[in-house]
Amino acid sequence: MQQLRVVDLAHTMGITSKELIFKLRSIGVSVTSDEDTLDLSTVRSIITGETLQRRPREVIVRSEARQEEATTSTARDRMAKRRRRQVVETEKEILEFAPESFDDEAEAVGDVVLLGSEATEAGFRFSVSRRPRWQAVHVACHGVVDPDRPTLSALALTPTAADDGFLTALDVFRLRVPADLVVLSACDSGVGKIVNAEGVLGLMRAFVFAGAPRVVVSLGRVSDTATRAFMEAFYAQFQAGAPAATALRGAQTYVRGHPEWAHPHFWASWVLWGLPR
Repeated sequence: MQQLRVVDLAHTMGITSKELIFKLRSIGVSVTSDEDTLDLSTVRSIITGETLQRRPREVIVRSEARQEEATTSTARDRMAKRRRRQVVETEKEILEFAPESFDDEAEAVGDVVLLGSEATEAGFRFSVSRRPRWQAVHVACHGVVDPDRPTLSALALTPTAADDGFLTALDVFRLRVPADLVVLSACDSGVGKIVNAEGVLGLMRAFVFAGAPRVVVSLGRVSDTATRAFMEAFYAQFQAGAPAATALRGAQTYVRGHPEWAHPHFWASWVLWGLPR
């Protein structure tokens, strides 16, 4: 059976061996050093989320989370910072997440909306775990791109006393995001680092790794007003049953049909990663 060293997999992903070992341990894969090897079936199961789904989960402060090793006070401090604040359960299917200044877009497309002070890192982690599966998770915020260290590219959420508000790609790699679709409504959310034989590494790859088979992202800077119109048109079709790729194309056509947004700057940067349907 073909084997792959941890250090080689980490290099391919654009992260350090230490970061990958932490990720592997958190989902139940027993590794001790970067020279350990993984069979390809294990790698595939990690990427598709099968290992996560099979492993029993520990509950930390009323939220679903994987137990992290806490043999030192520093590790225990990290665990404490991951405590989730409680939110009201809901039966709606689309989770909308937006810090202040993105309220209009959030309220236009979301069924379950977290705004301003609720749109924190902890709020995001807790909220996505509240349903077995979301139809969509929509994040409307500013994007921060680190082209040299793509795992540090981030979504700028609301900061708190416990964290800086930057949900990095590395943070997302450590999460489980049970959604049929993730939309990152942020400038440059699809920009990353090109890794040989792997493609682009960044926020979009992190959300695919976390469990979303489809991710809509932007390859450039976007207009707030045109983006709101784009997202309303996109979700109107997607929720009506149109495949994600069809809904994306329809939304681009809709925005392009307005004279003030006819230029490709307003609609062409949106792309779909993953499954087209």
